[in-house]
Formats: sequence, C-alpha cells, structure tokens
Amino acid sequence: MINRKNRKKYKTYLRDELEAASIYNIVAKSYAEPEKASIFIKLAESEMRHASHWANLIGIDSSKLNYNKNTVRTMYVKLICNLFGPDKILPWLSRIESAGVKIYDKDPEAKFLSKEERNHAKTILQMASPISSKSHHENESTHKSVTHGNVRA
Repeated sequence: MINRKNRKKYKTYLRDELEAASIYNIVAKSYAEPEKASIFIKLAESEMRHASHWANLIGIDSSKLNYNKNTVRTMYVKLICNLFGPDKILPWLSRIESAGVKIYDKDPEAKFLSKEERNHAKTILQMASPISSKSHHENESTHKSVTHGNVRA
C-alpha cells in the first residue's frame, strides 16, 4: 500500500504525462508533414506508457486512461498551432520536457524515466532548430532515434 504523500505525487505525475500525451497528439495533428506528425505520435505513445506506469501504481486501470482533456496548456498549444503552426510551439515544449527531466531526476522512483524524457526534450529541440539542406541527415537521425526505442518506456 502506498502512503498518501506518494499517492498524491503519482497522481501529479499521471496528470502531467496525460497532459503531455494530449499536447503531442495536438501537435501531431497540426503537422501536414507525415514524418513530423509521426514523431509526435510516437512521443504521445511514450507519454501514455509513462502514464500507465503511474496509474498502475495508484490502482487505476490504465486501459481507461484518456489524454484528450482540455487544460490551460493544451488550449494554449491548440491556439499557437492554429495561429502560427506547430513549429512555433517547439521551443516551449522542449523547455517543458526539460523541466520534467529535472523533476524525475530528483525522484528515485521516477529516475528510470529521466533518460527517456531527456530524449524527448532533445528530439523536440532538434526539430525546433532551423533545418537547412545540409542538416537533412540530422533530421532523419532524429526521426530514427524516436522510432527505434529512445521513446519506449
């Protein structure tokens, strides 16, 4: 049985992971380029695996998790994506992921997710950088890192 303090912490982690999954789903739907959309779909799937972990710890059936909830952050992401396109939100998303890494790094029970969250932040940051014709190879390697296990829980 988990104590009240840990239950509250796990619920916060669960809420944050569901929100991240929702945000990545919004961004994926905003991209016209299938390659970029695919990266964000994989990120959303990864966040759902994280959410499932926290849900299971507090006794919630992870098959019933829903990440399509409106929060201030998800509404902000929808607005920015609709007005300016999904690329404009990427630097902010990278900072949010980096903040999550710091939280997980400090918690021994969550530390195992730090590396994956760090990879998410790195992937998003790389996508936020302007891509020239010379850096097409870098973009391709970013896609490969996301799809070949770096975002798997």
